[in-house]
Amino acid sequence: MDKALTQIQNNLESIKRVTRDENPMEFWSARDLMPAWRQFSEAIDRAKEACKTSNQPVDNHFLPAPAKSSGGRPKEDFFLTVPKKLNKILYYSLRTIFYENLLAISRQGKGYPTVKEDDFLNLKFDKKIIDKLSIKQDQIIAQIELIERKIKELKKQIAPAQEVVNKVFAREFNFDENLYNEFGKGMTAGTQIAQDKNIRTFETDFNELSRSGILRFSTRFHNIPTKKLMDILNSIETIQIKDVVESYEKGIQPKYDTAGDISVVKIASLKNGYIDFEDSEKISQSDFNNLDNKKKLKSEDVIVCATGKVSLGKIDFYDYENEAITTVDNYILRLNEKYNPLFFTYFFRSILGYFQIERDFTGATNQIHLYWEQISNFQIPDISLKAQQKIVDEIKAELDKQEEMKQKIEAERNKIDEIIEKAIR
Repeated sequence: MDKALTQIQNNLESIKRVTRDENPMEFWSARDLMPAWRQFSEAIDRAKEACKTSNQPVDNHFLPAPAKSSGGRPKEDFFLTVPKKLNKILYYSLRTIFYENLLAISRQGKGYPTVKEDDFLNLKFDKKIIDKLSIKQDQIIAQIELIERKIKELKKQIAPAQEVVNKVFAREFNFDENLYNEFGKGMTAGTQIAQDKNIRTFETDFNELSRSGILRFSTRFHNIPTKKLMDILNSIETIQIKDVVESYEKGIQPKYDTAGDISVVKIASLKNGYIDFEDSEKISQSDFNNLDNKKKLKSEDVIVCATGKVSLGKIDFYDYENEAITTVDNYILRLNEKYNPLFFTYFFRSILGYFQIERDFTGATNQIHLYWEQISNFQIPDISLKAQQKIVDEIKAELDKQEEMKQKIEAERNKIDEIIEKAIR
């Protein structure tokens, strides 16, 4: 067994918590366990693998609990639970019939609801409902496990959207589609799909300094994977972003209005695949009307996040009908008729695009930025609109298939909800 997990196991009793109700449930907050691991998320993954090895369903033991960070982005916490009864049923019930119970103990603020360890102690369940579920638990579990097997098979057919995009570009421009893992995970959005970087040393010549337009002699610019990617990019016909951008704008610092009607696209709204308007903050219609038209989002705009660790480099295509604006953290790029904005967006989700963002951002730690000076000089393929559209159509078709699989999975999950709800009638 993993040494870190063994150490935690030896100390579990000292940090164990128990819910205060008629059906007490033991649980451990993973944040209590965090000091035992340098890399918290990796430790959670190892614990999940240990569950699989011992034929224990992962979902029965790890309940994700959103927690709000100081920067407004949700961090992910986990409650490691060992219920006294109804293991699997309780997990699904917390997503359905007991979801309101979970919300009742959560802390509601401007951001995401949060559940802290002490709040979780007060989670209560209706004993009559628990008794009904207990009587029918064998039947319920048999039905759920049948559906879980279907979901598992459907999940095997799903690939991350960024992998789909990267695979098409790798074939079209003749590079290894797994090069993103060699490049590794970095500070920017696109790189998060990759594995963590290993510590590595390399040699470089001083004359390599001339390859950097901003005279940066850094490991980010001159490491071996970056050089390899630059060589690939230089082997194809390219132009620079400034050659195809008709205009660019920074977003604004909005005056939010709780009674407003116009959505504000913030950093968190950009999902690197779609824009999430759910629970978006608003500005008033009058404030929107008074803005310069250049600051209003238009169809076919490209929005690029220009700041923040992990967020920098998010890129989304605006193909929505609703009126909206974006914040000062983001750039709005409007391309001329010579370049397909959706192809442009997909390109910067591929390793050939996002490595340039990782290479050229400025700043350190969490205060990283990307400026027009860097963006304008990024290289993009110089290919015909017809060739661009062919690549766009192929990627869209594959992403549509992926979405169909997700909808099928959601339909199967809804069946589990119906099973739980039917059992307590």
